[in-house]
Amino acid sequence: MKQIIGIIVFCIQTSVLFATHNRAGEITYKQLSAYTYEITLVTYTYTPSYANETRDVLPIDWGDGTMSNIPRVQVQNLPDNYTKNTYRMTHTFPGPGNYRIIMEDPNRNQGVANIFDSVNIPFSVSTTLRIDAILGNNSTPILLNPPVDKAALGQRFVHNPAAYDPDGDSLSYAITICTGQNGDPIPNYTFPQASKQLYVDSISGDLIWDAPVALGIYNVAMVVKEWRKGVLIGQVVRDIQIEVFQSNNTTPTIVALPNVCVRANDTVRFMVQATDVDNNFITLTASGGPLDMVSSKAQFTTVSGIGAVQSEFVWIPSCNEIREQPYTVLFKVTDAGNDVALAGFQYVSIQVIGHAPVAIQTESKPLAVQLDWSDTICSNQLHYLVYRSSQSVPYSVSYCETGLPTSLQNSYSLVQTIPASQNNFYDVNNGIGLSPGFTYCYRIISTYADDVPSYISNEVCVELKPTVHVMTNVSVQKTDKTLGEMYIAWSLPRDFDSILFPKPYMYKVYRSYGFVGANKVQIATISGLYDTSYVDTGIPTQDSVFSYTVELYSLANASTVLIGTPPACSSPYISLVPHNKKVSIRVQTQVGWQNDSMYVYRKQIDDNTFELIGTSTTNQYIDTGLVNLQEYCYYVITSGYFDNVNLPARVYNSSQIACCTPADTVPPLAPVFKVVQYCDSLYRKLTWTIDSTDEIEKVCVYYKNCKNQSYERIATLSSQYKEFIHAFHDTVTQTAGCYYITSIDSAGNESQVWGDTCLYNCPNYVLPNIFTPNADGQNDIYHPVVNRFVEYVDMKIYDSWGNLIFETKDPKILWKGFHGTTKKTLDDGVYYYVCDVYEYWSDCQVHPRTLVGFIHMFSDGKKILQQNE
Repeated sequence: MKQIIGIIVFCIQTSVLFATHNRAGEITYKQLSAYTYEITLVTYTYTPSYANETRDVLPIDWGDGTMSNIPRVQVQNLPDNYTKNTYRMTHTFPGPGNYRIIMEDPNRNQGVANIFDSVNIPFSVSTTLRIDAILGNNSTPILLNPPVDKAALGQRFVHNPAAYDPDGDSLSYAITICTGQNGDPIPNYTFPQASKQLYVDSISGDLIWDAPVALGIYNVAMVVKEWRKGVLIGQVVRDIQIEVFQSNNTTPTIVALPNVCVRANDTVRFMVQATDVDNNFITLTASGGPLDMVSSKAQFTTVSGIGAVQSEFVWIPSCNEIREQPYTVLFKVTDAGNDVALAGFQYVSIQVIGHAPVAIQTESKPLAVQLDWSDTICSNQLHYLVYRSSQSVPYSVSYCETGLPTSLQNSYSLVQTIPASQNNFYDVNNGIGLSPGFTYCYRIISTYADDVPSYISNEVCVELKPTVHVMTNVSVQKTDKTLGEMYIAWSLPRDFDSILFPKPYMYKVYRSYGFVGANKVQIATISGLYDTSYVDTGIPTQDSVFSYTVELYSLANASTVLIGTPPACSSPYISLVPHNKKVSIRVQTQVGWQNDSMYVYRKQIDDNTFELIGTSTTNQYIDTGLVNLQEYCYYVITSGYFDNVNLPARVYNSSQIACCTPADTVPPLAPVFKVVQYCDSLYRKLTWTIDSTDEIEKVCVYYKNCKNQSYERIATLSSQYKEFIHAFHDTVTQTAGCYYITSIDSAGNESQVWGDTCLYNCPNYVLPNIFTPNADGQNDIYHPVVNRFVEYVDMKIYDSWGNLIFETKDPKILWKGFHGTTKKTLDDGVYYYVCDVYEYWSDCQVHPRTLVGFIHMFSDGKKILQQNE
């Protein structure tokens, strides 16, 4: 408060406030240990201001209930009267949690066009720190491009912070409101007007003002958000001051550059060209992680010249630079225009990718494949991912596509993750065995820190020789909870040594629960070679899946010698999922042949027969056009083939019969809504739009006074309505609160919450700047012009020398022009006030906002006799 009083007195006594100086700034941090961080505050100030000399320390709120004075460690003078001040210190936080670190300094520049009375609005910046052991260590992105560029009236202005994240986290960007006292949004802040638009590109980080429409000084803020595995782990707010000048100068430009992908240890090389249509002297510079922050730094020479310049960018990234997020290099060209220097930008994203494994060798084994490969060029890989396909799929490695390419995802599947210390793999299909007679193809990917994939390897293929016999059928003949039946068949044995394995012969048939043939139980013995089928009865085929295998034995010489065993195969098993007027059918199976299609049968409503309703070349089918709440029953027949001319060309197998009842259980989409506040009339208008594809019957409006309260439904409307008026009584003490809207469809499903909107109270507290305590019955008492939703105030009125002459906490104020202590009559003149207004916000807590202004008192020599009458 004393500081504010001092500023007021200084305003009275001088016409220029030299103490104001803050232009821009941000806070970043670097993690040193579990709870200890190095905090760096950077401010950009007005160089001629004497306040620069008094700001060797600044107050900083750590967000954990403690504060410190952070010391200045570096001062750097920049062009155009900018001074870069760097403050740094370490701080240990008490433990895991979210902390908002805030620096607040009362010395904001005066004359900021979009911040009313900016000289009396504190300058503040903040960063959010999240300590969470599960998410791991984290340091904020570093903003490498200082916010010092100027704008020209009517010309597109761009600022990019050139953010580099040392942890390789994903970054997004957004525009936000500048903050003041306590790091809160500045009341009545307005974004600068633009002829087209003002926004921040969420991906590139470009703050684009297209284009300024008025001269002056403006402040905007942007937030840089850090994401890790889809979780927001921190954010940095940069406050930026932009000066708009009248100028005939044209912004210089840089020739557009494509994004680049490069393998580690390969060379990135391209030319950067900049021009100026006014033929001004221009300078081309670059900033970004590859130039400043990595171990294998890029090369780029700053160049200057008249009208046109160029310089070559060269970078050989090492294996340590492999990461998921691309590196950004920001190129900047600045001219030396006569009236104002303007800057143009281009940025390039460079993705550093790991090498794929090479020299992959395969060898066919009984029911298995042996793979071996050479080490990659990089030694910092973590794993190898081995992918397998049952057919060859040609693919040429795309320039920037890593991991398993989209075009291969229907053919290749991950079969094993191998540690980097191992460069071989024995594929036995998780113990089930690979299917003989098939060709198997493999591709391998290396992964690096944070599971970042390399390019995919070349394809290698190998054919497995057929075994003595193979399973050809495992098909449900009867569906029942206890008395079901399964048909099992296999091929006639061939290509075995009848001298080594003489007759007589015998089959042993084995059954297992599940798909993979584990814990098998013998269920039958069949003599001879030519009886190659069996029906398994008395089993629960309705709710269970079974797999079977058949062993062939030679019984010669009074011994039992195993000749061969094919991999176990299961019956098709269907799962049904009911939806609104449709049923989703999915079949699962584990077989030694390749299924490539299925036929779907549905039971007729009026009899017990099944009818073919469709086919699918995948393992899924959706039956549509159904009637809700009516039962439907299905089975499927799968169709498959062997990759061997000596085996059946086609094999068909039936699933069990399964039934379900479709119903509408999917909630509709929530309405998209907005809320407009009408402060004068004390109501809010909610409007919304509804997805026309949903059968919506009702719309529900929910409201709560406080963010920490539960929502209550305040209105249920027919879907024909598209707006709702929420009116408040004159007696309410606050209107701050939050809203969301849901929709209810014809089946009674209510939508999820799409998002809520919270609003503050209307800023309904206005103080006049004149009153006349002359006992004429009009305007004799100083009081608010508008007084609504105010809990209390801390009003202090001062004379021109800074002496306190009146104070009150009554929102009505009721000052009659007397000294508050002596009750003496005060002279006519100009008095100054500082009024902290305490209001309820949407968190149902009282928050202050500060009003600063002046009061002209005219009384014509007359005063009301008693101050407290």
